Amino acid sequence: MSPSRTRARPGSRWSPYVHYLCERQYWLLAWHPGAFVGAAIVWLPTWLAFVQSLPVRLSIASTFLFTLGHAFGVATWLLEEGVPGLVAAIALFVVAKYLIAWFWSYCGADKILQET
Repeated sequence: MSPSRTRARPGSRWSPYVHYLCERQYWLLAWHPGAFVGAAIVWLPTWLAFVQSLPVRLSIASTFLFTLGHAFGVATWLLEEGVPGLVAAIALFVVAKYLIAWFWSYCGADKILQET
């Protein structure tokens, strides 16, 4: 089955724009889930190398926006499930808040931001 004729979630109401955005990664899932995992394993160190090459403040901001964007994306999927999805989305943001705060203190980002 062609990736352009399928949907990532059965019964979901995807607009053509959202489907177009997801098509770049979806063909890997349609080909084989292991290919998608393999691409993610290659992509993550590439992202980390890119972030480490940035100035400190820009790397902190880009990592925060990356994490927030992914949490927001997951929350939009959860909201399709009604009230249980809303509760899960709120829990996701609460957990993300504490994880971000812990990682920032762990890597010293809070001290870096206070220095200037």
